[in-house]
Amino acid sequence: RADFYPGNDDKEFLIKPNQLYPGQRSKINDQLNHGRREFENKYGNELYERLARATGRNPNDFNFATTLKYLDDYIVAQENSASSRYSVDRDTDNLITEYYKHYFGKGLFHDEALTRVFTDSYFTNLIQELSLKRNAVEGQYYDGKLVEKLQHSVHVGNHQTYAAILHALGERDHYRLDFAKPITWELIKRDDNYYVKALNDGQPLYLEGNANDNGEVELSTLFEYL
Repeated sequence: RADFYPGNDDKEFLIKPNQLYPGQRSKINDQLNHGRREFENKYGNELYERLARATGRNPNDFNFATTLKYLDDYIVAQENSASSRYSVDRDTDNLITEYYKHYFGKGLFHDEALTRVFTDSYFTNLIQELSLKRNAVEGQYYDGKLVEKLQHSVHVGNHQTYAAILHALGERDHYRLDFAKPITWELIKRDDNYYVKALNDGQPLYLEGNANDNGEVELSTLFEYL
């Protein structure tokens, strides 16, 4: 069974955060300005000028806010080993990595409490799904919902959503992301205890040290962590 996602009423996807959270607009803008100041104090306009030359666009088209949009094509092509409409050298590529760190890590997600707000719907849904799966294993099958077959995997097609989730999980080196990579959560029962394994495109997430070497964390510990 597959359910088509009807929209974004529950704010699970972080699309246009200023519109999703109008009451936080000033805070969001302040955070992005914080990231911009740190980035431009360190690197000036070098990245914007390099990208303008690479793309053949007017240098005035590039600033801290607009660069995110122009990089989409390049990042997706690079991560999928495909050709892009333009190419850059290694120094520019390193600047792009720094840009993402400042836009997300030092900018949009600089305030940890607000980042938890951004990801609250995702983690609330995750907890509900894992609880249903545990109940299914215990024999509470919820007729008609096939919960006993449930696997929770979200293919996130929005860069900001993916970055917010990983940032909230303590993964601060993953701001340059491919699109549509899955974040998968596996529920495991072992010796009457329940464990969860979190995977980012097949690679374990260690949840800020809460998970063991195999990337597994006790279900109760995960709920407290989230």
